[in-house]
Amino acid sequence: MKNIYLLGALSLLACNDTHKQELATKYPALKYIDYDFKYINKERAIDLSADAQAAGAISGIDYKDSLRQVLTLELKDADEAKLAFQALTYTWRRLSYHLWLSEEATKAFAAKHNIFHPLQFKYYLLENSTTNEDIIAFKNELKAKLFAATNNNKVMSLDNNALLDFAMLNSEERKEDEILYNFKTSRKMKNQDASDLVCQEYLNSLTDDNGKINKKGCGKTDCCMLACKK
Repeated sequence: MKNIYLLGALSLLACNDTHKQELATKYPALKYIDYDFKYINKERAIDLSADAQAAGAISGIDYKDSLRQVLTLELKDADEAKLAFQALTYTWRRLSYHLWLSEEATKAFAAKHNIFHPLQFKYYLLENSTTNEDIIAFKNELKAKLFAATNNNKVMSLDNNALLDFAMLNSEERKEDEILYNFKTSRKMKNQDASDLVCQEYLNSLTDDNGKINKKGCGKTDCCMLACKK
């Protein structure tokens, strides 16, 4: 009996690995999830200590800017560098906006399907939204949540990509994170402690009694700064 269970488990893992390979073929960014980079270590930190010439060629103003330069330098192809950048910087937080789940719940959902990278799980969801019963049920629940929140009839007929995009657009967590990010990256906010305080004060001004964002910003920071000063 134990051997039967073991064979079943091995068969399931083999099928899952095959599916992961198929995903990587269709979505080329996935090949960079476990890629052995020369200038980026396993913790995704940039390491140019062994190559002074390469270090001299990198002049990014922050990690992401430097990462783009390092990837272009190493892969010697702008398009491949973009794919690698996507794989390295895509986060569970970002995926959670699409799913209307917490980060931890998003990770648990992925682990249930033996997937441990957010970008890989996003594509897995897209590819299995009509064949996997668990994912079909989740998709239907997400549609119900979106309809209840927006009262938009088009939700029920959205295709898979459009559904995830619509969910992200209407994610309260994304809106809150965007407001805080815009303030923290504003050139007018020199003091980080003051920045955090003003961010929270302005965020409070945009929320209703239930703590939900009730106004949508344009994404620019200058007008928000003026509004905060009033």
